Amino acid sequence: MMLAGGRRLAPVQRVSAARVEGARLDLPQGAVVYLLHRHNDCCLYADCGCDRQSRGPKYTIITRLARGPRPNDPEETTVKQNKNTRKAGFTLVEIMIVVAIIGLLAAIAIPNFVKARATSQANACINNLRQIDSAVNEWALEQHATTGQTVAWPTALTPYIKLNSVSSIPPCPAGGTYTVTSVGNNPTCSLGNTVTPGHYLP
Repeated sequence: MMLAGGRRLAPVQRVSAARVEGARLDLPQGAVVYLLHRHNDCCLYADCGCDRQSRGPKYTIITRLARGPRPNDPEETTVKQNKNTRKAGFTLVEIMIVVAIIGLLAAIAIPNFVKARATSQANACINNLRQIDSAVNEWALEQHATTGQTVAWPTALTPYIKLNSVSSIPPCPAGGTYTVTSVGNNPTCSLGNTVTPGHYLP
């Protein structure tokens, strides 16, 4: 006989009424009584298997092992410890999913970060070129220089530009080099159109 969950019951035991009522049943260790059915001559169950010709009651006892762990069972204790140990860590599938998510986020974030950094550097460089161009115009007005006159770069323009912390003209943040040729010509950066966005005055 099978119980719910697929547990197999112990074999059926049939004993006389005297053994049930006046003696201790000899059951396996850890077993409990699952069903106790009394049989007598007037039993109404056609398929119970009782002896209708017998005199005196009889019992059919079906036993099963208790579902709880037996005391001092090292095998069940070891199995329980192994289950707890397996639950404490991560499986390979979980680790692979986490790595895949991190890789996806990195693939989305890194290109946007690089693009934003390049745009910021280009804007800073263009702003420096505008300051240099304004300094050239101011120097030309004070020196009464005409269009096409050569400018002594960078010493002539130092008084007309806000210097950085090391008392020099702010350089290109992307590593470019500024060039000033003459009055009337826009200052240029060595990077120019070699990068995107470009480092040049519109």
